[in-house]
Amino acid sequence: MAKAPKPFKPVVATANHLRSGAVLFRDADGDWTSQVAAARIAMTPEAAEALLAQAKADPVAVDPVLIEVIVVDGAPQPASLRERIRASGPTAETIAPTEAPHVSI
Repeated sequence: MAKAPKPFKPVVATANHLRSGAVLFRDADGDWTSQVAAARIAMTPEAAEALLAQAKADPVAVDPVLIEVIVVDGAPQPASLRERIRASGPTAETIAPTEAPHVSI
């Protein structure tokens, strides 16, 4: 017996900036933003497919993917803990390699 297909959930497109590695989200204007709250939400499978195709066509970002979101007061928030961490930045303080001379690069 086949499983019933999962119902579609809202998604946004995310990727990493090619040069800096910063986390990016595709916004309503078709640009990239670092703010998940400004991300364009795809509410249907067709809209999600179009959003991902647009994101993949932009050479500024690496490995665009769709992530599930929940919509709170009209703004998307990542549904998974992993993506919430990615959206909010590192969980530990980072230092530049020049500030840590004992670390070889």
